[in-house]
Amino acid sequence: MAQDLHATQGMLAMRESTNLDLLRAVAVSFVVGDHLAMFMGVPRPRFLDYTALGLLGVLFFFVHTCLVLMFSLERQVARQGTERLWRRFVLRRAFRLYPLAVVVVLFLYFAGIPGLGPLEGAYYSREAGPFALVSSLLLIQNVTGTVPILEVLWTLPWEMQMYLFLPLLFLLTRRLSVRAFLALWAFSVIAAVAQFLWMGKENLLRYLPCFLSGVIAYRMNLSRPHQASSLWLVAFLVAAPILFMLAHTLGRGDVFRGMPVCLALGWLLPRVREVQNVWVRSVSRFVARYSYGIYLVHGAGIWLGFQVLDGAPWPVQWLVFLGTTLGISTLLYHCIETPMIAVGNRLSGHGPRPVRPSTDPLPEPAPAP
Repeated sequence: MAQDLHATQGMLAMRESTNLDLLRAVAVSFVVGDHLAMFMGVPRPRFLDYTALGLLGVLFFFVHTCLVLMFSLERQVARQGTERLWRRFVLRRAFRLYPLAVVVVLFLYFAGIPGLGPLEGAYYSREAGPFALVSSLLLIQNVTGTVPILEVLWTLPWEMQMYLFLPLLFLLTRRLSVRAFLALWAFSVIAAVAQFLWMGKENLLRYLPCFLSGVIAYRMNLSRPHQASSLWLVAFLVAAPILFMLAHTLGRGDVFRGMPVCLALGWLLPRVREVQNVWVRSVSRFVARYSYGIYLVHGAGIWLGFQVLDGAPWPVQWLVFLGTTLGISTLLYHCIETPMIAVGNRLSGHGPRPVRPSTDPLPEPAPAP
């Protein structure tokens, strides 16, 4: 009974979380900033390799996504119980993830806009046949071994495949303690390292500790930990990328150096109070809302603004880049993302139902991948 009360309080706390908006905004900013710096040939500081920022942003996405989706599953169970939990959840996630990716991939492919790079100041394309196109549309490039039509698509297959296990992990949060999940995280790290040493190839195990960090954050939230100052989160978001870039410069592994960073983030998120600054709240909410579109189209914005318009005055280049990235992301959000989320909710029977006010489930937000 106490855990159910804590869960309801957790739902209320995460309903409009500025901290999660801030995390998502920082994550997509790391990816975009990394690609901009690489395209423009910004010199790399001797001990801070900024090319690691994009990867760190992706790992932050993994933590954020799992935490948000644990609360999404909580709302689903509050509305519909555990009947057909997996099928309903995966159906909703498919309508959240696939439509926008399919539209962007098809447009880039048939318009001939390069989606790979940046490499030495340019975006480029590789000849991709029907098989590679279908693989990108189905988000199974990591299975088929094909080159993605759009470089940033490399993260989405891992997310979609991780979604298959999230309902089970959600049910385990009702049975296992935080310590048990920490032990599971440690085991996943050992398995990931062993798999890499044995096979040398990427698979879901390599990113599992980062995903599990979001589940741990959710499980800790149910325990109502002490609420520390939000400055701890701000300090982490400043210190973590510096340490991550330093580790990258020293050659200390790849994704593996991000595993403890993700665990630290998962441990911190449920412990800090919400950021209250009005400007931070507004900007974070805006960027987080359109972050999926920004993630998918910012490469095209860089290509158009700085490659096609090479030689144009720099204010024009930046206006074209920002206008393309933000304008198209906003359009895609309202014309594709939101309607498709509604379709997924409707098909899964996730619409509202009359309940008592004290247990009224919260409206479903629009979490991005």
